[in-house]
Amino acid sequence: MDLSKIQNRNSSFELLRICAMFIIVLYHMYLYNLPDLRCPEHRVISSLFPLLHVGVPLFILISGYFGIKPTWKGLLTVISVVVVYHVPLLLYHDLRHGLNIHSFLFISDAGFYWFVRVYLFLYITAPILNQALQSMDKKRCLIWILVLSVISVYFGYFDQEGSLSGKTLLNFWLIYSIGYYIHNHVQETQISVPSVLLALLILNMLISITLYYSINNAVVFDSIMRLSFYYNSIGLILNALLIFLLFTKIKITNKVVNYVSSSMFAVYIIHEQPLIRNIISGYVSTNNLVNSGGVLFVAIIVLTGCVFIDKCLQPVWRFRDEFFSKSNLDKPIY
Repeated sequence: MDLSKIQNRNSSFELLRICAMFIIVLYHMYLYNLPDLRCPEHRVISSLFPLLHVGVPLFILISGYFGIKPTWKGLLTVISVVVVYHVPLLLYHDLRHGLNIHSFLFISDAGFYWFVRVYLFLYITAPILNQALQSMDKKRCLIWILVLSVISVYFGYFDQEGSLSGKTLLNFWLIYSIGYYIHNHVQETQISVPSVLLALLILNMLISITLYYSINNAVVFDSIMRLSFYYNSIGLILNALLIFLLFTKIKITNKVVNYVSSSMFAVYIIHEQPLIRNIISGYVSTNNLVNSGGVLFVAIIVLTGCVFIDKCLQPVWRFRDEFFSKSNLDKPIY
């Protein structure tokens, strides 16, 4: 990994990556320990749940803003991180409890690592999407986004089984296209921080208050969740967009932030590894941290610990990068 490149990145977006991953870690701790969001005991947490779901859309907005330029090295780099952090623990588990080949095929599993699967699909289709977006003027690009929105949001609201809750390539194309549109068709002077903050505040107050007071009304509660929680819901995409716009106005350069942010993908893979996830969830549940501020400290510790593990493996990643470079894998996939 080229540290000079990491240190020269725009730190505002690297800080956004760190914030987004912290939100994802925190969200997962609540997710695996709150079997029923409509339980009155968890009224406050449930009302804030949609805001804890913005992490993934933020990562895709960043990808669209800067553009994905797929190479064989990049593709194999993503896969190698999953293999290093996932396969050894699975081997340990299967040697003790019996071999399960399916558990190694993470790309075929719609549960754990679903993000990796869909992101890889986005990664390998990015050249086609980039070419299409670059051929559009501002008006056509906006129409393209509106068409994708209608299709994706339609499934997000009317799919009663929730099987198409935005964890699809189509929805990732939508969010990626929004990021592209902001970078190429929105002037920085058009973004007003007070206006964005006000919109963000009003949106989340409306969502949270409605969820808080409708927790005993399943029809209203579920409708608001469909409009504000799923990855292809209007409310969630708008929430992520407003947060993203705020970070476009931040101008900072910090080598530490850039260095830490380079491990965010590893944080996702490590803390979502099924065996590790069960340990973390068990600890949170045993100590009843969901109903206290303790879950915040656990999320910080988990994120910090995962970053530490990834940095300890830097010699492995350097060897990998050197091998990929010598193997002439820096060329585009197609």
